[in-house]
Amino acid sequence: MGMAVALNPKRDALELLEAEHRTIHRLLERYEQLDVCDEARVEAAEDIGRELTYHTILESEIVLPTIESVADSADARTALEVARLEIEMANALIERSEALLGDAVRLDALFRVLIPLVRRHLSAEQAHLFPVLGHAPFNSRRMAAQISEHRAALERAVDTSDDFDTDDIGASPTDCD
Repeated sequence: MGMAVALNPKRDALELLEAEHRTIHRLLERYEQLDVCDEARVEAAEDIGRELTYHTILESEIVLPTIESVADSADARTALEVARLEIEMANALIERSEALLGDAVRLDALFRVLIPLVRRHLSAEQAHLFPVLGHAPFNSRRMAAQISEHRAALERAVDTSDDFDTDDIGASPTDCD
C-alpha cells in the first residue's frame, strides 16, 4: 500500500514539491521503524522506490530544467549539478533494490546508503534550489500543473505494468527465518 502524494495543480510548484518531500520523509521513517525481517519492510521499500522514481523523473524532466534556465550564480549551478548527481545515485540504488527485495540483510544495507542520500538531497534542494525558483520569473502554477499531469501519467503507466510487483518475490526475506 503506497502513500501517494496528492498533487493539486492549483498549488504553487514549491508547495507541491515540499508536499512530495514530506511524503518521502514519512516513507523513509516508516521503513526505519520496521524490523529488518518484517515482511512489511519489503512493501515499505517498494513504496520508497516508487515515490523516489516518480519524484526524480519529475525533477529531472520539469523542475531542474526550469532551475537551470533561471540559475544566475555559480552556487546555484553547482547545487543544480549536485542535485543531478544525487538523483543519478538514488536511481541506481532504487534499481538495485528491486533485485534485493527477497534478501532482507542486503536490502537493509542498501537502504542504509540510500536513506541518508535522499535526506541530504531533499534538504539541499529546499535550501539551495527552491530559493532559486522562489525568486525566478516563471509561472509556478503552470509548473505545478505540469508536475501533476506528468505524475498522473507515470502512475497510470505503473498501474498497467508489472513494476514494483511483489508477487514474483519470495514470501519471506532471506536470513530472517
